[in-house]
Amino acid sequence: MQTKKTDTQIIGEYVPKIKAFTDTPMFYENAGRIYDFLKPYHYDTDGWRLRDAAKTLLDVDVYSAFPAEDNLGYFENLDGFGFTRYMEIAKFATKEYEQIPGGYELMKYYEMQTESPEYQEYRKALFPSTVLNIIDSLTNRQPYLLPGFWARLSNMENIIQNGMLSKDDLNDILDSEVNSLTAAAKKKADGEKYSEYEVKSAIRDALYVTPFMDEQIQALADVPNILDEAYDFYLGLGKDGEFHNAAFEYLFKAEYDYIGKKLFERVKAEYGEYIDGVKMLPPKQIIEKAHELAAISDILCTLDPETCNYDTEQLKGILSLESPLLKIYHEWQSHHITHIDDIVDIVRNVGDEWTNEIEEISFETDSHEDEEEQDVEF
Repeated sequence: MQTKKTDTQIIGEYVPKIKAFTDTPMFYENAGRIYDFLKPYHYDTDGWRLRDAAKTLLDVDVYSAFPAEDNLGYFENLDGFGFTRYMEIAKFATKEYEQIPGGYELMKYYEMQTESPEYQEYRKALFPSTVLNIIDSLTNRQPYLLPGFWARLSNMENIIQNGMLSKDDLNDILDSEVNSLTAAAKKKADGEKYSEYEVKSAIRDALYVTPFMDEQIQALADVPNILDEAYDFYLGLGKDGEFHNAAFEYLFKAEYDYIGKKLFERVKAEYGEYIDGVKMLPPKQIIEKAHELAAISDILCTLDPETCNYDTEQLKGILSLESPLLKIYHEWQSHHITHIDDIVDIVRNVGDEWTNEIEEISFETDSHEDEEEQDVEF
């Protein structure tokens, strides 16, 4: 049975790696992109770590800066992103006001001075500070999440260092695919409502305005002809004219395929290393490991992209583990079960465990922010 590491052991193993990474020029140059990459994975879903960094850098009290908005309840349901925006408005925007009953002035218009040196310096400091806030929060409250965090941070490092595509690069590819369409593609067939050109252009436009995570960009980058595949997907939906919905669903399908393929490559490599290790054992020990070998082989089969039926978040959770096959095997072993369907349930549970643990940040590390924001002076 695998021994569970203590919080102290996890901190000692991962914090030096993470801190070393955050001390590199690459981290500061790409901190905004790194933050955007981490944010959707529940490390700062509601933006409170961003708010913490902005508050330290700007030293702005939103309630004092906008008393009329405060009295009207503007801030009651704001998340961290909303508070950050109001702090930036207070510090860097030119504003126009209107008089309202009670002697207050309510902001009716603002324009951010984004070209000012002060604003540029603030933005350079904001995202490095935010990522460091996330690290401190994990270290102090959920150190058991640090391995998964490091796995994602390392993946982001690889994306940057390997020069993988940005959203702008992807948009250029989509433009090129639309521009390469022939006259035949621009002509409607008998009985068709939209031509191939119109559908692909509409899907291209929908993908333009869809916020992407880096893994989604890489997922589409793996597709040889993005709009050809998206067009076939749209036709398969059978929903004429629902271009944005088709683009959105196709994006998640492409991400699912990409994560599944990436995970399977990872576990196949882990399985190969495991087999190589078993081959080095004496014959008696190899026989003793036959049951373990069969179980791990079954687990590998359930992760085959051609047959697996796990959701994207479960696959991401498993991918974030250091040794996915062994983690699932030890979990399966602790339940004393043998049927393949039970193995499938265990794989799902391991994937969900990662997702559930990471989501605790939204409640445990951020709930104090909600309480703090309700401390309003009347």
